[in-house]
Amino acid sequence: MTFGEKLRNARKEAGFSQEQLAEKMSVSRSAIAKWETDKGMPDVNNLKGRDKRDAVCLAKHSDASAIYALISNRKLSKAEWIVDFVVQPGIVEVLDRMNGTTGNYLVEKGNRQYFVTVTKDFITTRELPGKIDGKRFEIGNHRYTKGYQIM
Repeated sequence: MTFGEKLRNARKEAGFSQEQLAEKMSVSRSAIAKWETDKGMPDVNNLKGRDKRDAVCLAKHSDASAIYALISNRKLSKAEWIVDFVVQPGIVEVLDRMNGTTGNYLVEKGNRQYFVTVTKDFITTRELPGKIDGKRFEIGNHRYTKGYQIM
């Protein structure tokens, strides 16, 4: 039995959809699909690093009423989409994840929301101009999905 088959069976036994498992692991649904079809493997180092970034965000914003880890997908330009489609669907996303060890978070404090980015060297916090109510939203050329709640 391959890793993908084992993952798919375990996910189904746990009663999770691919999207639900993706949320819990802070990855995209397409990453889960790739792993289950044996077209890719999880980057264990990136998954481990998530815990450290979560802790940094929590320490910096311990007074928050809620903190959500965000799953990020970059909106592709037409040229990037063509390369992605021709070379290997999902390759641009994989390269983005390999290049960055960034954690993004939605932090709520009272009636204010902040977009927080945690890297190896820095933490940046920007107040959002409007309230984000939905599970999915866009900022610049990235689409974000609320993942698991840290706090």
